Amino acid sequence: MTLIPGWVHARGDGVRVGQSGSFHPRLYLDTGYDNNVFNRSSQNPATLLPVDTAYLNVRPGLQLEIPSHPIGFELSGYANYSLFFNSTAANLNTITAKADLTVTLFRNSPVSFSLTNNFSRSSGDENTANDVFERVAFYHQLGTTFRQPFISHDNKTAALLTIQPGGREGPFKFDIGYTFRFAINPDPDTDNNRHKLSLGTKWAFFPKTALLFEASGEFVNFNPRFDFSQTSTVTRSSVPVKGTVGIVGNFTENLSLTVRVGGGYNIIDTSVASTLPDDTYGMAIGSAILTYYFSPTIYFRMGLSHDFHPSAFSNFMHQSAGFLEFTAQINRFLIGLRGSAAYIGFGKVNQTVSQPNNGGVTTRFNSNNINADGTINRNDIIVRGNATFDFNITQWFVIGLRAGVDWRNSDLFVITSEGQIGLSYLNFKAALKLEVAY
Repeated sequence: MTLIPGWVHARGDGVRVGQSGSFHPRLYLDTGYDNNVFNRSSQNPATLLPVDTAYLNVRPGLQLEIPSHPIGFELSGYANYSLFFNSTAANLNTITAKADLTVTLFRNSPVSFSLTNNFSRSSGDENTANDVFERVAFYHQLGTTFRQPFISHDNKTAALLTIQPGGREGPFKFDIGYTFRFAINPDPDTDNNRHKLSLGTKWAFFPKTALLFEASGEFVNFNPRFDFSQTSTVTRSSVPVKGTVGIVGNFTENLSLTVRVGGGYNIIDTSVASTLPDDTYGMAIGSAILTYYFSPTIYFRMGLSHDFHPSAFSNFMHQSAGFLEFTAQINRFLIGLRGSAAYIGFGKVNQTVSQPNNGGVTTRFNSNNINADGTINRNDIIVRGNATFDFNITQWFVIGLRAGVDWRNSDLFVITSEGQIGLSYLNFKAALKLEVAY
């Protein structure tokens, strides 16, 4: 059971393209208040305390779909201009963008292939604990005291071959995938490129229940500005390998559950000199998501996960997280509530880090967790809450309200000439939005 997709976002009939395709121009606007636009700690020195501001986002975009056979084509994207009305934050006025392209061959056939490319120009990654560290360290190194846009460019290209011996309704499904991803950040030492191979198997041994097997290996390389003759001396290249088995099924008409359990190991490249200690990492990983449908358009979902990832701060970070989510579509109204919490731990880091690829700058850290060998550990706790309330005036015109709170507590500080800059912060945003899609 799924929500009726046409009402989640504004979308009209569009302009007909060919026999079954459609083109949809879009415009999204939101204006609101941000109490901490720089995500600063209230414990910072007086010159670097939180700044609040009203803001406006203007986001024109497009969506093109040509679901023909044997070749299907989907393209969507937008450019977003952010305007901040507090003069202290005026330098953050910037353009971000996103573009997604998918080409599918022989969709729903026994053998199908898809090629996807996702590009983004963003002001930071809100989904990991890396972003706030990169902002603080980079701005401190440049001496700009956090008053420049933090712009990252990220591109991911993925190829997926799907084999279904019995066709779409057959019990077996095999996926073979390859992904190439690169990220270019303001700090050259955190630039990275990744090659990932993945395998997946799904066996539907009952009509509504299936066993899952997934495995992946990823080559993560840190090369400043794509210069493969250079290697970052701050972050290490690594090969995280993971494997899980699981089950997914609808156990009743209203209740579905997906569980995955497995393990992984992060192999660190120790052949290159680095300011990071030589610590590899292995751990059990897994996830569980439970969904209960009160009706086809009202559901409650909760989930837990435990996993590890490469990190720009240390050789790895491990994350234990949970979330609760409620979504209800009632006539023309759509209500969404989501809360999440996560504990994130990092590998060992030296208290002093020199960066020859970034002008020879030295960064110094302070942490409450100092190991016997003089290295330090960093631990973050992140709590987030979001609420949305949308009203579809028509199928192509939506207005709404949204609000969110983001709280982070970190035991790490960056030492600067102005004092200790903390990574902990509290951020609250509230906005009125308008969305039009022909």
